[in-house]
Amino acid sequence: MNPPSGQMLHVHPGDCSAAALRESGVEGKVTVWCEVLLRGPLRLHKTEESRRERAEFLSEGTGGALSVEQCEQWRTRQDNGLLAYADYPETVLWFDACLYDQTILVHLLDWFASQDLAERQLSLLCVGQHPEFERFCGLGELTPAQLLALLPQRVPVTPAMFDLAQRSWRALCADTPLAVAQVATSDTSALPYLGEALIRFLEQFPAVGDGLSRLERECLAAVANGATDPIEVFSAASTAEPHPFFGDTMVWECLNRLARAATPLLAIGGPEPFLPQWEGEGLGRWQLALTTAGKQILAGEADAVALNGIDLWYGGTHVVPDNVWRWDRANRCIVAPK
Repeated sequence: MNPPSGQMLHVHPGDCSAAALRESGVEGKVTVWCEVLLRGPLRLHKTEESRRERAEFLSEGTGGALSVEQCEQWRTRQDNGLLAYADYPETVLWFDACLYDQTILVHLLDWFASQDLAERQLSLLCVGQHPEFERFCGLGELTPAQLLALLPQRVPVTPAMFDLAQRSWRALCADTPLAVAQVATSDTSALPYLGEALIRFLEQFPAVGDGLSRLERECLAAVANGATDPIEVFSAASTAEPHPFFGDTMVWECLNRLARAATPLLAIGGPEPFLPQWEGEGLGRWQLALTTAGKQILAGEADAVALNGIDLWYGGTHVVPDNVWRWDRANRCIVAPK
C-alpha cells in the first residue's frame, strides 16, 4: 500500500514535465535531474578528474554556449537536488520508456542504492503508454491533471530493480558495449522498458555495412524522402522511433556532424553554414540536401566510418578508428572491432 502523498520529493528527467507537475498542485517538492547520459564519457566511479572530463564533454556539446565551469555548477545543483530525499518520507522517480529516461533511471537507482533509505520510501512511476494517447511519446506530453492522475500508479522500488539498475549502470560505464548487450538480452522484467532501451542504445553504434548510427540513418533517410528543413527531419526521425528519446538539439548536432565531416554526407544551406545548436525557431531558413557521398552510403555503396573516421563516446566506450564497435542490424547484435 502506498504511503500518503502529502510529503514527497518528485524527481523528473525533464523541465517540461516537472513544470507541469508543479502546476498540478501536487504536494511536496519537484526537482529535475536531466543530464543526457546517452553519450559518454561515463565513469563508474566519480572523481575530480572524471567530473571535469564530463563537464568538458557537456560544454563542447553546447558549442561553447556553456563553459566547463557552468556545466560543473549545473551538475552539482542537480546532484544537490537529489540530496533532499533525506527530508521527505517518500521520493518518487518519474520516468517513461525512452532511452534517455531509462539511462537516467538506472543511474539514479544506482545512486539511491548506496544511500540510507531507512524509514524512507523510494517509489517508481514508469510510463510507457497512456490511455488518452494513441501514440504516447513521453511525460512531457501530459497535462498537469494527467500527470497528477498517474501518481497512484507508483510502486515501491524493489531489490530486483536495484540489482538490475546497478548491473545496467556498470555496463553503460564499461569501456566496451558487451556488458550492455548481455544485460539487454537477460531478464529485464524488473524494469520492463529497460531491455528495449538498451538495445536502442546499441543501435547508436555505427552499423555494419554503412557506418551510420540509427539516428544518423533516420536523418539522412528523411532528407532522401523529401524532408527539406531541420524541423521536417526532426519530425520524421521521431516518427520512426517507437519511443523518441532525443530532443531537437541532439538532432541538430547529428545533422551538423554529418555536414561537417571531411567528406560531408549532408549539405546545409542557409544564413550560416551550420545549424545554430540552441535555436528552436526560424530553422526553416536552412535547407538540407544529401551529398553524393550521403546518397552512396544510404544505398549501401560506401561506409561512413571508412570514409570519414570516427571519434565518439557511447557511454564508457570510446569509438575511434582502431576501436570501432558496430551494430549488426541484420543479426541484432554488437560486433567487436576487427
